[in-house]
Amino acid sequence: MANVIFVKAAVQTDELRKSYKAVDRAGLPCQMVSTEDIISKTEKDSFLYACDPFEGEAFEHLVKLGCRIVGPLCILHCMKRSEPIPKTDSPVYNITMKDCIVSCSSIAKARRTEIHKLVQWMGGVISKNFTDNVTHLVAAEVGSKKYH
Repeated sequence: MANVIFVKAAVQTDELRKSYKAVDRAGLPCQMVSTEDIISKTEKDSFLYACDPFEGEAFEHLVKLGCRIVGPLCILHCMKRSEPIPKTDSPVYNITMKDCIVSCSSIAKARRTEIHKLVQWMGGVISKNFTDNVTHLVAAEVGSKKYH
């Protein structure tokens, strides 16, 4: 696991505190930093950033820089099972949808974008095409003419 930077929120969640303690107890390099320290960053680096919640100025700044961001539930799950933290371009809050490949059909663009973001935040993968690899289909309606 890379150096883990835990981002202090105005109100710290129990999950963030637990994941910080777990990483620290495991002897892995980690530190807790303020929102101001995060906002002052000007470029992407190789650190793993732990945020909770997935919102706010610091989180948005890290997303804009393209930094690797995870949630405390992702860290705790991976540590408990001795699994690597997922390497994706999208933040991963938890890995509830790990191994799920999701495709959307007949969904308005704004809604589809939101669904894609949420699936990725839960460790899932998006497929723009409905193929044999897709495990879940999200459709605006059942029985549309497209699939008859």
